[in-house]
Amino acid sequence: MNMNPNSWTGSIHLKNEQIDLSPFRSGSHDSLYHDLQFSEIQQGRSKGIRVQWTLHPKQAVTLHSISFAIPFTFSAQQRLLANGFQSWSLTREVRTDERFPALRRIARRYFQYYGDEYIPLTKEIAPHPYSWSLGYVRSGLQQMTMLGSLNEQFAYTLIEYNTSQQQLVVHLDVAGLHLQHSLPILDLVLIDGPEPEVRAIYQSLQALPPLPAPTVWGWNSWYHFYTDINPTKISKALHSVAASEHPFEVFQLDDGYQAAIGDWLVEKPAFKGQMPQIAQQIETAGLRPGLWLAPMVVEEKALIAQKNPDWLLQDSKGKPIRVGYNPLWGGWYYALNFYDQGVQNYLTQVFQTVTRKWGYQFLKLDFLFAACIAPPAHKTRAQVMSEVLDFIRRLCPDTQLLGCGVPLASAAGRMEYCRIGPDTHLDWDHKLLRFFRKRERVSTDFALQTILGRWWLDGLWFGNDPDVFILRKEGHRLSPELQRTLLLVTAIFGRLHFTSDLPAAYDEWSEGELREALFWSHGQVQGVRWLDAQKMDVRFTLDKRSWKLLINWSQKNMTWPESPQVQLEPGESIILLDV
Repeated sequence: MNMNPNSWTGSIHLKNEQIDLSPFRSGSHDSLYHDLQFSEIQQGRSKGIRVQWTLHPKQAVTLHSISFAIPFTFSAQQRLLANGFQSWSLTREVRTDERFPALRRIARRYFQYYGDEYIPLTKEIAPHPYSWSLGYVRSGLQQMTMLGSLNEQFAYTLIEYNTSQQQLVVHLDVAGLHLQHSLPILDLVLIDGPEPEVRAIYQSLQALPPLPAPTVWGWNSWYHFYTDINPTKISKALHSVAASEHPFEVFQLDDGYQAAIGDWLVEKPAFKGQMPQIAQQIETAGLRPGLWLAPMVVEEKALIAQKNPDWLLQDSKGKPIRVGYNPLWGGWYYALNFYDQGVQNYLTQVFQTVTRKWGYQFLKLDFLFAACIAPPAHKTRAQVMSEVLDFIRRLCPDTQLLGCGVPLASAAGRMEYCRIGPDTHLDWDHKLLRFFRKRERVSTDFALQTILGRWWLDGLWFGNDPDVFILRKEGHRLSPELQRTLLLVTAIFGRLHFTSDLPAAYDEWSEGELREALFWSHGQVQGVRWLDAQKMDVRFTLDKRSWKLLINWSQKNMTWPESPQVQLEPGESIILLDV
């Protein structure tokens, strides 16, 4: 591994100037001065280098691209982390020759802003695999080379695995940025060594310590009622959860209480004036009241969109940008322009009302990616997302926040919890979205892969939210084997353990599985081996002993090289003592 920056090459592309950096070091140019600082890292058997890069423009400049390349030798035996842009984006280890297929053209107008598809950088580096904010190359069982950003406040980092030219290439998401002042554009570490050491070093260098995120078991209304909720249904569900012997602590109302997406303070007739009372009922039952909001999006029929069309995020022609399509919301929905003072005043009113007047102590904030899809000329996507989350954090200093549909690095240190995968499905996969090749789709398959692909974020950036487990018998098409696997993965890899099941409907099997999962949830994950895309070997410790969780979510029976006596059916998993 080449840790000598003299062998690295880089470039800064401005609107009217191209600056080639060879050798890769500080320098003064016609339009700007750029300062590169390097510091060596040596710990145990690991070594590395930290790169800090600041731009000092001499005049106003427009950035087109910034990147640098590090020589690296790839081999067919290595595995690469491919971390998607936001919470729902598929993330897992891939082969050096593997590629994620692009979203089908027919689906782009509906889903292009959800994840990686709309960011020009991902198109420019195709067809090479890539990873946002943090990536690694795993060689063998223990050796790892990691590239990890320490601060994404000013620009998102894209790591390209350029296997054809034998390079690790770091790109900064700055296209179109009008720069008039100094900007610390990059803080990144490159570390090579044994996996546990590399992870420990990266964690020790984190610039944004995560907020306290205790383990929480909870219930939300979404996967049982979806948008069809009313106070009577909520009251019955609350009684079922409160009467359960299981340690549920949070009871969260999800989408469906509001009159329209965006009109968070205008309730449906059934909920009119009852939101404070419902929060009080939840507290009286011994649970913390939680509430779902999607604060940065709005549907077309919402009152705030009708009364304030200038609040909507607009394209260069002044037309509102369609962020996505959701039939449950009546079709197209739009993003709010955070930098409009009216929007900030409205959001202030919303958050102060739901937390102080209504009394909700746990907020799930969804579809946050919409805030940064079209940054103003003097901001990057990362700056917009950081400022939005900082604004919300100031409004909710004592409220636990769960981010969802958000660029993960922006949630680091700003939210107690963050969703780390797509929505769980009531089936193995969503057939239509799979045909569209949507990486952010509702999918139990993709949810499991991504939870295991991002397990290392727990306690590093935030507490992991793997979404829900499903143990009920009705209302889904998951096999009992897959239900158990989903429960174990949720319990072992998450800090939020939520369900939408009504515990009163659990049978003996469901009760037994949940009691067992409560025991395994105290385990400490040591590592995940991707034997292939559908075959996992997880090692963790519990009660001073080592255990292994073997997972098969292929569509055929499988055996393990190390445990040939173990044969698992599709979707099945097993925990064994690791001897």
